[in-house]
Amino acid sequence: MNTLFITGRLTKDPEQRTTKNGTQFVTFSIAENKGKDSTLYWDCQAWGTAGENIAKYFKKGSFIILVGSIEYSENDGKRYYKIVVTKFDFPPKPKQEQATSQYDEQDTTDIDLEDIVTPF
Repeated sequence: MNTLFITGRLTKDPEQRTTKNGTQFVTFSIAENKGKDSTLYWDCQAWGTAGENIAKYFKKGSFIILVGSIEYSENDGKRYYKIVVTKFDFPPKPKQEQATSQYDEQDTTDIDLEDIVTPF
């Protein structure tokens, strides 16, 4: 079995579908940036909980990290490839800025307004 790790951005909102026997899955496409002037486009399919969560949390333009396998089908003598997603992840969140002043870190819950002295 082949395993693929890929990152990219969704080219459209995920589309929820149902098979004839009632199994739900999601289809979507991602654009993988391969350099300055090169982009690969992948059709993707996710089943079960992974598909439900992708449909719930991702939309066009969202960055996604995928793990899956490549499958292909032939039609009219041409091969069509798709990624069958087994796992996905959200991109890392940027680090939050540290407190920039002493006032950001102070606890002000027990200040009595009568103790504050007006400077004028």
